Amino acid sequence: SISIFKVNENEPISIQSTNSNGPIHLNINNLDARKESVSLLENATINKRISIEHPSSTTLNNVSLKNADVLLKLDMNSDKNEPLIHGNLIEIPNTFSIEKVEGKPKENYDYVLIKASFNCEDWKSKLNLDGSDFDQKNCRDSNDDVDAILLLEEMKELVVSKKKKNKLSAGQIAGIVVGCVAAVAIIIIIIVLILKRKKRDITLSDDENNDFSVGL
Repeated sequence: SISIFKVNENEPISIQSTNSNGPIHLNINNLDARKESVSLLENATINKRISIEHPSSTTLNNVSLKNADVLLKLDMNSDKNEPLIHGNLIEIPNTFSIEKVEGKPKENYDYVLIKASFNCEDWKSKLNLDGSDFDQKNCRDSNDDVDAILLLEEMKELVVSKKKKNKLSAGQIAGIVVGCVAAVAIIIIIIVLILKRKKRDITLSDDENNDFSVGL
């Protein structure tokens, strides 16, 4: 297992192994990228878990994740919204979820989880938002990125957000209540007037019948 901590923002920690014949493929059970860390992992396989804490930046190039669980921990109190994962993602992980969220996310605000050359739609379908307070996940193009232009690769971003709910204000609720009460009162008044009119019509009809009988 490997844990990565903050060292220098301008110099990412590079995790790779080589010999005289070139790069050696690494097998790593667990990889933990802690807050504020910047790291680069190449030519490796994650066998069990990769956990990334926000804010941080982890670049994965030629890294197998098909048996790994990718877990993200987001800090909504941070003012940084840089992607947590970069690179060339060649495989879809076994599972992908937001494990923990500190604070409350802003409504209608996109938080970028991944910015990379990858199959965004497949990763999006894997992403589990249960218990995260997010309810939206989307893919979008990022072809204005300098790296994408230089590498001639199509870059995508996977973002999550919390949709703003249309809540009624106290004044609006009070207005609706008053309106309903007024409507009910008007209906009652109309019913009372109709009943009174019917009663009056019946009384007049009886009086007319009595007058007719006396005349006979």
